[in-house]
Amino acid sequence: MRTTLVGSWPPEDRFAADLARYHRGELQSGAAEKLLTHVAAVAIAQQRQCGVDQITGGETSADSFILHFPRLLSGIIPSPNVTARDGRGTYTLVGAIEAPRGLGVADAFARERRIDSHLEKVTIPGPSEITMLMEPQETARMVGRG
Repeated sequence: MRTTLVGSWPPEDRFAADLARYHRGELQSGAAEKLLTHVAAVAIAQQRQCGVDQITGGETSADSFILHFPRLLSGIIPSPNVTARDGRGTYTLVGAIEAPRGLGVADAFARERRIDSHLEKVTIPGPSEITMLMEPQETARMVGRG
């Protein structure tokens, strides 16, 4: 079966502890960039070895696929439901949703493009994915359509 694009490629387990430190904000910017570049380079090489035609960095800078996006948004706050989603919790809408510092997708694409100049695509989640941790779910569906 021909595979043309992988939207998400998991980082190797050996990077888990360092990536967790990155997502907690415990790495200096230089160390963080070095780590993210190395993890993405490994993901890109693995995709090339598998024969994937259109590679991506595999979202290696993301904390568990799309579950890190709420931390990057304004207009939502953590809800009392802190045990949902393996302890990541859910969020409540309190205002207009914005991403004042972006979602990191453009930075990741630029980083990965420096690794492999043939990179042409990036995986970008839609509004319904970004807001899937919102409660009540009716609010998430309403925001996802906006």
